[in-house]
Amino acid sequence: MRGKENIVRAFGLREITSGIMTLSVDKQAGLASRIDGDALDIATLATAMRPHNHKRGNAAFASAMVPDITLLDIAISASTVRRKPADTGD
Repeated sequence: MRGKENIVRAFGLREITSGIMTLSVDKQAGLASRIDGDALDIATLATAMRPHNHKRGNAAFASAMVPDITLLDIAISASTVRRKPADTGD
């Protein structure tokens, strides 16, 4: 992504921030941030699929991988949701 170095840096910072949040007490915020980031990745990769991009094959490969990662992030997020204790009626 020659000429887009700042975007790549911003995406890296986003990933680091999501990772830190995921390791914090409130894992859900970090995991939600990862899922939002995956959506942003998909949107960004879609712009790289233009016919004049001579590296669109790389973008196509990444575009095929990101949805799988998103599904994994969603599954992990769903598995970490804290469940409320059952109401005992007391």
